[in-house]
Amino acid sequence: MNITVRRILFYSFVVLFLISAVCLILYANGYRWNPSKNALEQTGGLVLETKPGGAKATINGRVQESFLGALFHKPEFQTPLRVEYILPGTYEVLLEKMGYWPWKNQVSVEVQKTTYRTDVRLLPHVDAELVAALPEGDAHIVSRDSNSLLIADSVGLARIDVRSGALERVYTAKDTMEDVTVSSGGTMIAWKEGAGYKIMATGTKRTVWDIPVGVEVVNAFAPTESGAVFGNKKGIFIFDTTTGTTVLWRKDIAVALAVHGGTLFFAVEQGGKTRVWQGAIAGGATPERVMDIDEIGLAFHEEVPGGQYLFASHTNGYLIPLSRAKKPVILPQVTDIDATLFATNGVLYGVNPIEVWRFTVSADSVSQDLITRHGNISAPVLAIPETNYVAYMQDGTTLIAQDTSTGNDNIYPLTTFEKITDASFDPKKVSLYVVGKREGVWGVYQESLE
Repeated sequence: MNITVRRILFYSFVVLFLISAVCLILYANGYRWNPSKNALEQTGGLVLETKPGGAKATINGRVQESFLGALFHKPEFQTPLRVEYILPGTYEVLLEKMGYWPWKNQVSVEVQKTTYRTDVRLLPHVDAELVAALPEGDAHIVSRDSNSLLIADSVGLARIDVRSGALERVYTAKDTMEDVTVSSGGTMIAWKEGAGYKIMATGTKRTVWDIPVGVEVVNAFAPTESGAVFGNKKGIFIFDTTTGTTVLWRKDIAVALAVHGGTLFFAVEQGGKTRVWQGAIAGGATPERVMDIDEIGLAFHEEVPGGQYLFASHTNGYLIPLSRAKKPVILPQVTDIDATLFATNGVLYGVNPIEVWRFTVSADSVSQDLITRHGNISAPVLAIPETNYVAYMQDGTTLIAQDTSTGNDNIYPLTTFEKITDASFDPKKVSLYVVGKREGVWGVYQESLE
């Protein structure tokens, strides 16, 4: 071998070494060849966690597999899962586990960043279990605590222990009960019964009081922690179980009332508009005007999305601030179809016969995102805390859908009922409680999501 050949070989090995070293350095720093761009590109990472764990992960149709997994014939990774050095882009992720509905969603990966999807709750294949039977007829959930539900049915009020299914009849009505509500602190229940109005303490001593509304028609009525407030064409009055009735407002006709803590919000008709005021229930302070609305017939809702606003609705939805430092917010119309607007677990939803929308409020503005679109949807829609799922009703079936900003195909049918009148979600038990009729039996049914 002459010196020229040796030099060529030497320099070839040097060049090969340098190229290999550069490739190894680039590889170690997360660069990979992107065949779609015919170029080297820095990568990112993806972390997937499910509850429960042990789900098979498929990304863009490819089951995730490690070198050791392939060597020992373990066909796939299982969650929790960390995928390193993945090219930036949007990936179709499928998570599957025996006995659970598959989870499918698009996940974006960015350069030099790790995308975390640690909030995936897999939903089991479940069937509804009867907690307690109820009399024939519509019934509604008035309130819920950790171990019981308060139900208003055709007989009156009943408390159901969800652990044992025991039903305690706490009040038997003499006439039809309507508009049953609970005070924001949970100490008082109020309702209309026949032509009169009643309140009842929720403690062990369940005393019932008749509200002395007189002969005037009551336009608005709401419980407080110690009584109730009601409005008619003569004004707005506060009834306290110990001190009796006092006058709060002697102007105009009150059309809606809501109580949050010690603050009363009320709407009155003035000059063809609805004016919203707020004032303290106690102390005799003069109420302050909050906003004017070009609609008559406003209705307040008890839930306060995000703890900062009182939700009210008519044709449009309105967020009335609890703090005077914030401004009222007008919600956009869902569509030109008549819609039901309401709040649950601090999230605002709009429901029409074919769509479910979510409203997001930030910096005194609001945006709306479509969750799902298909026919015969009915309220309520229930946000499931610590997940990106919502539950809703369609044609007598409870459905679970992922709450995404673009609509989705992840819709899971749970149980079919002959009729559904109400539902509530218990975050501690991770269960849906549905009031309805199934296989000819009216009652409260539990659907566990764990």
